[in-house]
Amino acid sequence: MSKLTFAGTPWVLPFRRSALCLALWACFASVANAQEPAAGATAAPAAAEGDADVDAALDELLGSDFDSPAQDAAPAASATSDEPAAPQQAAQPAPANAVAQDPAKDSFEELDTIPVLAREPQVPQPLAEQPHRAQIEEIVVTATKREQSVREIPVTINVLSGDKLAAQGARELQDFVDQVPGLQMQDVAVTSARKVVIRGIAPDNTTNQTVGTVLGDVPLGDPIGNATVIDPDTFDLKTVEVLKGPQGTLFGASSLAGIIRYVPNGPTLGAWEGKAFVEWTSIKDGGSTPTFGGAINMPVGETLAFRLAGISDHRPGVIDIDNPRRQEKDADDARKWAGRAMLRWEPSDELSINAWYMAQERRADEAFFVTNFEADYTRYDSPESSPTRRYFDLTTLDVRYRFDWATLVSLTALQNKENEFDSDTSYALVAPAGELGIAVGRSKRIADATGFMQELRLVSEGDGPWTWQAGAFFSSFEADIYSDIYVPRTRLPGLNLLPEVLRNAIFTERGLSLGNSHLSPLDAEETALFGEVTRALGPVDVTVGGRLYQTQVSGTSRTAGLLPFISNRRSETIEDLDVEGKGFSPKFSLAWQATDDVRVYGTVSRGFQYGGVNAIAIPSPTSTAPKTYESSELWTYEAGIRTNWLDGSLHADLTAFYQQWSNAQVSQIAPPAEAYVDNVGEVEVAGLEMAIQYLTPIEGLSLDLNGSYLESKTAVVFEDSEGNDIPEGTTMPNAPRIQAAAGINYSRVFGASWATNTGLQYSYADKAWGNIEHTGKLDARNLLNFNFSVTRSDLAFAPSLSLIVNNLTDQRKIVSATRTEDPNFIENTPVGYTRPRTLILRIGAEFK
Repeated sequence: MSKLTFAGTPWVLPFRRSALCLALWACFASVANAQEPAAGATAAPAAAEGDADVDAALDELLGSDFDSPAQDAAPAASATSDEPAAPQQAAQPAPANAVAQDPAKDSFEELDTIPVLAREPQVPQPLAEQPHRAQIEEIVVTATKREQSVREIPVTINVLSGDKLAAQGARELQDFVDQVPGLQMQDVAVTSARKVVIRGIAPDNTTNQTVGTVLGDVPLGDPIGNATVIDPDTFDLKTVEVLKGPQGTLFGASSLAGIIRYVPNGPTLGAWEGKAFVEWTSIKDGGSTPTFGGAINMPVGETLAFRLAGISDHRPGVIDIDNPRRQEKDADDARKWAGRAMLRWEPSDELSINAWYMAQERRADEAFFVTNFEADYTRYDSPESSPTRRYFDLTTLDVRYRFDWATLVSLTALQNKENEFDSDTSYALVAPAGELGIAVGRSKRIADATGFMQELRLVSEGDGPWTWQAGAFFSSFEADIYSDIYVPRTRLPGLNLLPEVLRNAIFTERGLSLGNSHLSPLDAEETALFGEVTRALGPVDVTVGGRLYQTQVSGTSRTAGLLPFISNRRSETIEDLDVEGKGFSPKFSLAWQATDDVRVYGTVSRGFQYGGVNAIAIPSPTSTAPKTYESSELWTYEAGIRTNWLDGSLHADLTAFYQQWSNAQVSQIAPPAEAYVDNVGEVEVAGLEMAIQYLTPIEGLSLDLNGSYLESKTAVVFEDSEGNDIPEGTTMPNAPRIQAAAGINYSRVFGASWATNTGLQYSYADKAWGNIEHTGKLDARNLLNFNFSVTRSDLAFAPSLSLIVNNLTDQRKIVSATRTEDPNFIENTPVGYTRPRTLILRIGAEFK
């Protein structure tokens, strides 16, 4: 065998025939190409002119008993397969990472169909009778900032295709988070930031995020704090990739425990494409709303193309408000719009320019939570609404120049984020007052941020024994964050009689401020040099990489309000804060291709977070809270085996990992309400993950199974802000011990044109805790989703109709909470449940 690699994709081609067979093959190919020319074939014209001469030559050479290629062509075309493949692949299967090809396009694949000349002519068997197994399609990703088969990358990556997400009606992260074992999310009250968790490494309420969000190669997460967690809409995406474990070498401080990477469909040169859909969503015991979306690809000549995509999403609500002051049905319905404009220009073979602009906004009047433990989707303690607005936009310029030996990449990005909420917190202050219709408290937060990044890197070309990339990175982040806890409608005209210093200290334009803080400006910078190099030593690939980085965070904090005034006797407290961090994050991996069907790997990597500054809205009179907190680091040791079975129709993978999280960032609250971030303790995580993908012998039927087992626990004793000891061996929050996801999918064509697809997805998550103190219990849950679609691709615009049912059994389980014990008389606690059964009817169309 000789192995040829083209554009990062391995193709195995047999070279075992004599020159005479090769000449015969050329004649046969010319006959076949005369009937159906292949792109790029050079023998087709000769075949069109000299069929009679070719037939005569074959009769003289092989005898009249030999069947002509034209007779064999029909059986070959009728062979059953998910992808066109040459017939000899059944007798000699290629390695699982090879992509099945069209025989008309790969001339070498037809060599095995020609018999070797012997003393007596041999009559080949009809090709349709030869055994054939469909192979699992190879998935090529750019998660490592270069094109590579996902099964060759020595880390765990779960890939969800955009088509699969569309078929399941998954628009946001909460719609598909359960499909990825080891990935968790907690999203409750608007006053608490979303927590995204990978492998039990969870952020706390006000700490830096531990999981990064990346669009293409651009990190979108806040380097400090968690004011805005970007959740891009999945419409017109190519893939969503979940990379588990530290990705600090290539993505820096935003990827301590891993990243969720969104890859949009880019412009296509030389081809018009388009698609559109309208869907109607109805939720049990809730509302019904429409959603519209469309995308078009517009080529301009052969070197320029534009792609536009947009969506208007109205998500139905289910939370009812039943309060003496306010009656409202489905109060948590949300409206979202998102749009992308993309340009691709390739003026020469060497130069490629890609420019993107995208923006998204989401608005809602209520958050999806209640304050009861009976799965009653009704709020009784909300006299006023709690509106939220989340907006972001991103502009990127990606310029690439290809040399013979490497590609130079320049990536420039500018992003803006706006996050605003004004929440009724009566339930958290004096619950009985809220239930009587008296608004006793509100919490307002405004966070505006801008970010700039520039990356330059060189990426090696070719598939020789050495592959490498090296680059420099710079990012700058600036935020303006204002928080206020206040009593509404308490700014009366008579207050002007108070001394100005007192009036300005404890009142804002909204009313009496219990405490407010203002971080402005808040700056963060990261400068880094990074690189990776891989050396192929026979069947073993050795990869060494690292990132040398320096971070700096500075901010000016202003604190005012009634409680700070009582504590400090000052109208305003101003502090200039600064924290620096620097270090080196290495990566090392070994990957051994033991056989064509078995690959074994091991990886050691390190991730890191930014440090930060504390802006304390309500400090205690005897505050000992630190003014800043330090960076934390995560070491991960991972080993795995990836195997292919049954001629590449079955993939079975197993991964084991161990993680050490040092200097973890934890949110603390000291009496009366002093909230801050501190570094405490150490966490150890150990686990197993498995994945099975199987294309069954039944044409069109496929199975997927993923699972994880996780132990995420504290490794030392530490004391929380209230003086309670958190013992060694305490399970970390949002870390269910067992998670599993399974899917069965069946595709079939009826008649000549009716293409159907039916899917059933199941997910399970074990019980877990919502906080480190173990006062909030999260339920074990079993969720079942169903989808069915039918398409007429033979008609104009290929119309399709889909029916999707999520949470088919209407399970109502607690998925997020910080306290599930009975609340005291003064306050209630927010609890998040699974969304009730949701039905989606979708009509789509597309053209290519």
